[in-house]
Amino acid sequence: MDPSKRICLKNLPEGCTKREIAELVRNRTGTPIHSIDLGLDADGKTRRYAHFSCEGAKHVLEVLSAGVSLRDSTIYAHPAKAHYSFRYAEARRKREREEAEEKERLEAFWAATRQRFLDRTNGGELPKSKTPKDFYASKRRYARIAAEIAQTSRNAHAAAGDAAYAEHPRGAAHATPSFSGADCGANSAPRAASKNHATSGGGDANAAKNGLQAKLAALKEKLKK
Repeated sequence: MDPSKRICLKNLPEGCTKREIAELVRNRTGTPIHSIDLGLDADGKTRRYAHFSCEGAKHVLEVLSAGVSLRDSTIYAHPAKAHYSFRYAEARRKREREEAEEKERLEAFWAATRQRFLDRTNGGELPKSKTPKDFYASKRRYARIAAEIAQTSRNAHAAAGDAAYAEHPRGAAHATPSFSGADCGANSAPRAASKNHATSGGGDANAAKNGLQAKLAALKEKLKK
């Protein structure tokens, strides 16, 4: 029922019937009414208020809102509140309307997306001369450079260990060699030469390592994009 056409009559006399209400409204306003709701209270007696529907509810309210007499009682008319079933129906219609609008928006979005794809690919045909890009190509390159860096580090570490072992062989710490000042002067030059050689080898390894690390950093930046 449309709540805008629903009217509530209050302060009805005891034992009032639907016929009396219909005749009262028709005689005072000239408007026929329908769907009269007149029930019983908790004590089993007729309620002192009733609801009904009619066309031209605004005119009926203007006439009856000032009060009309019926069997020594003054009856007043008020706009009726929306019935709970009407509110449920309105909520359902609103939800269905929102779902339909959302469905239309999605259909329009996917239609526009599909059309853009067809326009960009000449009817949906991908260029055959261009092979699809390998998804794991960057990851394999990253793993290869990382393996090269690790191998270079291992080689540099092994070379440094061999040089240290050559300078300090096993058991040399327990021996007490006897030498003179002349021996010290004579052995200082070869020792310095061997040290410089080891240092130059480590520098080359570090340079190679730094170059690979620079490549790895550049590849990381490319993967982030």
